[in-house]
Amino acid sequence: MKIQLQVRSGPTTGTGEPATGTFTSRPYGSAPPRPSAAQQEMPTRTSSSAQLAPRGALPAASSRDAGAAAERSATSPSALIDQESKLEKKQREKVATTANDIALWQAGDWSPNGCVPVGAWLSQRKVAKADEELRTDALDCKQSTRNIAVAGGLLSRDELRAYEGLAGERDLRRTGRDLVPENSPQIKGPEAFRNLPPGFAISFEPPRGVDGPSRTKHSMLSLGEGYAVGSNNGCIDPPSGTPGFYSKIDLAQPELWLPDGRFKGGKSAEHVAQHPEDSFQVHVSPISQFATRVKTQVKAER
Repeated sequence: MKIQLQVRSGPTTGTGEPATGTFTSRPYGSAPPRPSAAQQEMPTRTSSSAQLAPRGALPAASSRDAGAAAERSATSPSALIDQESKLEKKQREKVATTANDIALWQAGDWSPNGCVPVGAWLSQRKVAKADEELRTDALDCKQSTRNIAVAGGLLSRDELRAYEGLAGERDLRRTGRDLVPENSPQIKGPEAFRNLPPGFAISFEPPRGVDGPSRTKHSMLSLGEGYAVGSNNGCIDPPSGTPGFYSKIDLAQPELWLPDGRFKGGKSAEHVAQHPEDSFQVHVSPISQFATRVKTQVKAER
């Protein structure tokens, strides 16, 4: 299935030239297609007119789930960043910049803007090293998100490996709750996702009571302006983004969301009406908070 989407090759600030086109996934290392002159025109987002098909009510949530949902809604991403220090903000934005560079590096679209030749060479080495760190032991999407904390300099590889050896953290790692805790805020709809700041771990979760206990089914990292990066493993059936193991994708496209704020990816509203487990609630938490947790737990075990 092919999806019409936007892919922007510029930095996270949105200064790069956008391109539109129909993309399909390609093997890592293959060269991305060159956009035509017509494709380089600035696309205009339009609101989606698709409506959710009638469906049966989702299973009722337990009182515990209702309490957790209320706790989530009481906190927003903006409230979280209002509470962070200047250092935490700098770290969060640095990780997002590194993640963006890696995705474009793998796609063959990255260039060290504004660097003199020596600076360009050093920048390329830095991105290549970060790319290597990202791939180390990257068995699934959650591991890729954890690895980006290493690639971005929030954690050392030794710290992350020590954390992964802690038996007491095993369930949190399996469910992804170490990245996005149970009480994290929810993002509902494309506009809210477009306003999500860079450097947030993103948890795509099946609706509560539909597909077993609450857990992260797919994990990504926000870049801001509606973009996210993550392991290109097809968990959420997204439109294809930049080619490579680690893809940069515009997830703020209205057609990827349902009217009630759930994310459906490339699936049709009719399909999700029949299979609500294939839609996702989206919850987020700053990646810097994950790094702090790792350091705290590892230190406590020493």
